[in-house]
Amino acid sequence: MLLDAFRKDCDLMVLVSNDSDLCEPLRMVKEELGVDIGILNPFDKPSHWLRQLQPAFMKPIREGVVRASQLPDPVPLGDGKEVHRPKEWA
Repeated sequence: MLLDAFRKDCDLMVLVSNDSDLCEPLRMVKEELGVDIGILNPFDKPSHWLRQLQPAFMKPIREGVVRASQLPDPVPLGDGKEVHRPKEWA
């Protein structure tokens, strides 16, 4: 994110996280480099610290969107091997 912001390769950056450890790089992107930020939160309750950054938007990722974005189950890997998603993701 920081490199893209330094290079002015974007108008808006979107973080998919609820990790407050990312506050400082997000602050730098927004305040020092002038790039708008948005946050998509994978959890029900957004981080207090991320909210304080006053992103252009902060939205939860709805369960239906997550389900619709999953790869098929199973995913073939070749040579007869396949990967199954965890049961709790079904």
